[in-house]
Parts: sequence; C-alpha cells; structure tokens
Amino acid sequence: MHDARVLRLSSLWELASRGNYFPPCTRDIGGVNAGYYMPGDNAYPLQSWLLKPFPDTGRLTAEHVIYNKNICSARVVVENAFGRLKGRWRCLMKRNDCDVKLVKSMVLTCCALHTLCESHGEDYDDGWNAPAAGEPGVAAAQGAEEEGTDIREGLMRYLNT
Repeated sequence: MHDARVLRLSSLWELASRGNYFPPCTRDIGGVNAGYYMPGDNAYPLQSWLLKPFPDTGRLTAEHVIYNKNICSARVVVENAFGRLKGRWRCLMKRNDCDVKLVKSMVLTCCALHTLCESHGEDYDDGWNAPAAGEPGVAAAQGAEEEGTDIREGLMRYLNT
C-alpha cells in the first residue's frame, strides 16, 4: 500500500484533519495564521497541517524554488531517518502477515532498537539502504482534496524575506 494511502487510513490523518493532533498554537507566518505542520512530498495531498512542494510544471518562480528547496531539505532529514531504520531492520521492508497488534509491537520495537543503536553510535552500513526487490515507487495520491494553499503561500513568503 502506498504511503499516502496508509496516511489517509491512519488515526494521524483523522486527528490532524479534525485539529486534534497538534497543540492549538499558531503564529503569523508570511501574513497567514499557521500552526504546526509536517513536510511531505508531492505524493501527499496538501493540507493545512501537511505541506508539500509546489509542483514543477516549468513555471515556478524563484520564490517557489526557494520554498521547495526548504521544504524538501526538511523532509529529507525525516526520509533519511526512516531509510536508516528500514535498512537496519529489513523486516520493515516487506509484507508482514502477523496479527496487527503484533506488527505494531514489532515496528515500535524496531524503532526503539534503532534509536538505541543510533544514539550509541553503532556502525551503519550504507549498503543496507539498497531498496528491497519489488519495493514500490512513489505514486501520487488520487482524489485527495488540496487544503493548506494559503499556509503554503504564507510560508513561501516568509522563506523569501
């Protein structure tokens, strides 16, 4: 299942969409009242709490390019962390047919062990980053509404000042 579909089916999506996930703290960013948000790539739908780059249709302004570089550099940090997690714990790269409750415990255990390894400077072999055979690529989310345009525009203005 693609990441964007997993997100849409998650409790994170439900809570964030209802405004119950992030603290109710906002700030003026580029003339827009914005709260907390997460960076995503173009596969995800734009939301007030889930920002993504402007699509490159060949007409991006310099401001759009600066925004895209900033949002992508923030997202890459998270993406690399998950890449290292999946590289170290290859069981996360493939289908798991265990009971859902057990899978949740397995994933949380992998995260805890990975954090322990990272915080203690355990060696990491970059060869572990190779994608598993048949690993799906990125596909755009279909039929997802686009919210958060004003927040993305405000953040773009803020990053360009």
